[in-house]
This record gives sequence, structure tokens and C-alpha cells, in this order.
Amino acid sequence: MVDQARFLLKADDTWMLNGHRWLLNKDLTQFFTDNTVQNPESYSHLFVTDRDTGLSWTEREAFVFQNKARKTIRLEGQIGLAVSAEPSNWGSFLFRVVPKLAWLKAVGVSKILMYSQFPQQAQLAGLLGFTEDAIIPHHPNCSYEMSSAIIPSQCHTNGYLDAYAREVFLGLSRSLQGKSRYGRKIYISRRGGVASTRARRCINEDEVCEALVAMGFDVVVPDELSVIGQLAAFANADFIVGPAGAGMFNSVFCAPGTKLIDIESERHWVYAHCNLFSSLGLNFGVFWGRVDPTLVESGAVHLPFSVNVPALLDRIAKMDKA
Repeated sequence: MVDQARFLLKADDTWMLNGHRWLLNKDLTQFFTDNTVQNPESYSHLFVTDRDTGLSWTEREAFVFQNKARKTIRLEGQIGLAVSAEPSNWGSFLFRVVPKLAWLKAVGVSKILMYSQFPQQAQLAGLLGFTEDAIIPHHPNCSYEMSSAIIPSQCHTNGYLDAYAREVFLGLSRSLQGKSRYGRKIYISRRGGVASTRARRCINEDEVCEALVAMGFDVVVPDELSVIGQLAAFANADFIVGPAGAGMFNSVFCAPGTKLIDIESERHWVYAHCNLFSSLGLNFGVFWGRVDPTLVESGAVHLPFSVNVPALLDRIAKMDKA
């Protein structure tokens, strides 16, 4: 297991939140984020998923600030910052934000600033003790001035969950035992909700679903479920199969030892997905989908793929017997 040091900062009103997770002092001479990097080569990556901040890393290898036209919101009282990169992505929200919510609750913070565009996000915050009136919706295209802010670090990177985060998710999982309407074997589909609009989709998923249902799997479409429905499906499963994506990040609610086959179609995030499953103590394997080589040459990141169904069924059968 890999753990990292955690830090909790208290900032006064000389600091403001800009973009997803950048804290800048008002004279724009200092800044910090919830995450640290070790070398200049990594600085630009801090901005890849945050197009709303005015701060940027230039080709001259310098940080610069461009004051984009934006609304500034003033918040009084002590505010906990449950913010980080890619909050609109369910997997990122689970991995980066949920442990912060639990930490803020544990230290007695009663008001939080949190991205809550989707109802499942507020529902999950509710499971951790934050009622809707305790949540201030975060709009990354605004700047926030606060009289006092409590800022938890992102204490796990590269897909690894630290011990504290694992305990947070296990606690939620235990509270949902016996509450799933699905069986012990589930297939996680991307054919509904937000996932169905994305380029990364399984072309022959109907064939995959039909074959897996015949093997005793239930098909689960996370985007069509309440947060409790999603969490309970994973918390009560013994065997999970599904294409890589935000839905499979619900594996944070699985019990250690749960069997999981992750269907990957692109190389970019395999390391992070494997790190996640490993830190959770899952019995997992990776199965590769096939992407049309002519599409790969286009340079697009997310591409449609197909699955060799007989090979997948063989992999499932062998893992099931192990």
C-alpha cells in the first residue's frame, strides 16, 4: 500500500479560490493547490483539466496570471473547500472530493463549497452528513473570496487511495450491505446517461450484455441510478465486469477481494485504474478492447471499441473458478 502525508490548511481573507482548486493571494504573488508536483515538467499537467483558472504555465517556463472577466463571490464564515480537478467527472469526484468531505466533517466544518451540478453529488455528500443547505455550489468560472477557509489536501495521486480514503469508502460500503437490487455478478454499462454521449463506447455492447446475462450477470447502468443504487450495486457484488470509465470508479465501494475485470481501450489511464484497483485490494485483471487502427491515427483520445466476446467469457470463467 502507498500512503502520502496529508495536510489541512486554514486560510484567511488574503486568499481567493480561482478555477477548480487554485488558491491565490490577492496581490497575485503566491499560490498553491491541493496537490503538489516534484518538477517543472509536471507543472503544465496541473492545468490540463482546469480551463477556468486565470493562472497558466507558459512556454517560457513561468507561471502567469491573466485576469479573465469573471464574477467574484464573497463568502462569510468558515468554509470547507471540497474542491479539486475535474469535479464534473463522477470518477474524479469520488476519488478526489469524497475523502475531503469526510475529513471536513470529521474536523467539524459545517459549510462546504462543492461542485454539485449533478444530484448524485449532493446525495453522496448527504451520506457523509452534509445536508443540502450546508452545500454552497461551486462555479469554477467564478472567483471566491472567503473570510476563512479550511483546505484539505488531495492526499492520494496516480490512482492510489491512501488508508484514510479507503476507510471512508469501506464505511459507506458497510452501511449499504444487503440494499442492492442486483445480484452478486454485475456488468457496468456505459449505454445510458452522460456516458452514452461520449466517444468511448463499446460498439458491440448488446452482444456483450447478452452473453454475460447468460452467465448470470446483471446489467447495471450507473448513470440511471440514484447514488445509493450505484453504491449498493458495487458494495454487494462479488464479480464486476465493465469498460473503463467513471462508472468503474464505483469500485471504491467494493469489499477487498472482489473480482473485477476492467475492459480498457486506450493506454492513457491504465496505470491509474490499476493503481486504484490494487490499492483497494481487489482481485482484478485487464481485458483489452479493440480499436480500429485507422481511428487511432486520428490522434483522438477517446475512441469507440469492440470486445472479443468469446475471449472475454473465457477470461471470466477462469477468474470465476480461481
